[in-house]
Amino acid sequence: MNSESAGKLSLEELRKKNLPEQEKQAVQTQPQIQPIVIQCALPEATEQLNRSLETLEWYMKKQTEVLQEIRNNIPGWAQVERIEESLKRIENQLSQVGKEKEKSSLLSKIRLPNFPDISFSPAMIFISLLVLILFTAWYSLDKLLNGFSQMLR
Repeated sequence: MNSESAGKLSLEELRKKNLPEQEKQAVQTQPQIQPIVIQCALPEATEQLNRSLETLEWYMKKQTEVLQEIRNNIPGWAQVERIEESLKRIENQLSQVGKEKEKSSLLSKIRLPNFPDISFSPAMIFISLLVLILFTAWYSLDKLLNGFSQMLR
């Protein structure tokens, strides 16, 4: 019967049965792996850094407020700002020196009416000048005759 039960057992089970008692205990009591616990002060250090950071932020906020108050209370600070603005305008003008000016004057926007049907011939110009000269002569002759008539009276 032992041979029948021996044939049914696996090779590993047979080895365990044939081992002496001391070896059985050694196999059963293998050392268990112990987890390594590292103890450090990381959370406390992080908390300390956070408190230091909050303190520094508070000091920076106070310094910014004090500097803003000093800036606002300095006599003549408005003059400094006006001078700064005028310097910016001068720099802007100096940067435009040598550049072509934009052509946005009013004269460039005014257009004379275009009459495509009228053409001026030299005869028409001559006639209009002749009329102008005759009108000027007649007007001056009138003034001359009025002057003489008043002298003779």
